[in-house]
Amino acid sequence: MSLNPQDLVLSEYMDLLEQFSIEPNFWCSVDYCSAAGWKAQKTTNWISISDGDEFMLPTLSTAVGLGSQVYPVWAMLDDPNIDYKKALKFLDYEYIYDPKSFHQMEGKSWSTFRKNVRKFPKRYPEPIMYQSLDIHADVITDLLINWLSHRPEEEEIQDFEVMQYYITRNHNRKILIDEGGKMLGINVWDSNYKYTNYRYCICDDIPFLSEYMRWLFYTDETVHYGNKLVHDGGILDNPNLRFFKDKLNPLFVRTVNSLEASR
Repeated sequence: MSLNPQDLVLSEYMDLLEQFSIEPNFWCSVDYCSAAGWKAQKTTNWISISDGDEFMLPTLSTAVGLGSQVYPVWAMLDDPNIDYKKALKFLDYEYIYDPKSFHQMEGKSWSTFRKNVRKFPKRYPEPIMYQSLDIHADVITDLLINWLSHRPEEEEIQDFEVMQYYITRNHNRKILIDEGGKMLGINVWDSNYKYTNYRYCICDDIPFLSEYMRWLFYTDETVHYGNKLVHDGGILDNPNLRFFKDKLNPLFVRTVNSLEASR
């Protein structure tokens, strides 16, 4: 499948991250930038990514990579050679996992998750299958609406349109269905040169299904291909999500910041 002109420029941006060994944040993928409707612009020496008047990621130089940024940037990238400390503002945490650890799940720190993962397939009455399948967008949307209807009212859903776009069109996805054809859950991901980005886990409101879906994702041979770590995003100022992700034994947790306007 050929890329459109915007995706070609986005792909060049992602290539620069690898060329200059710049640590990508969670939003660094062609798929995500395209789904979010961010605009990539290229001049002779620079590539920028913006949403309207706001720069979403730092502008990259084709010669030096990440240089001095003189304007606000929504989500910064790390460069140990540049000191932005005075202008940085906390945006979120980012959780990085080693998918291989989900095969062993050894030790006390894994005990709760290990037990919960085993409970769902033992309790579900029908055989289940986890596969890459072509599912009509309306069926996936119905699952999404069901998932949303069971979430606490205080938990804000960010970028709903991006989520809907991803789960109905992204080619990196696997679906859990039962023998009767009922769709139980969907995992969606993409990648950049360094990480597999775990975008979305949407599932029915069944006890322990959420844990089981995550285990399916992390132990999937497709995700292990390329031997990459998994970037599982942040916590969105949600203490329950933070507690859940901490219990999955991240390899490390890093901070992503915004760059405020220079003073």
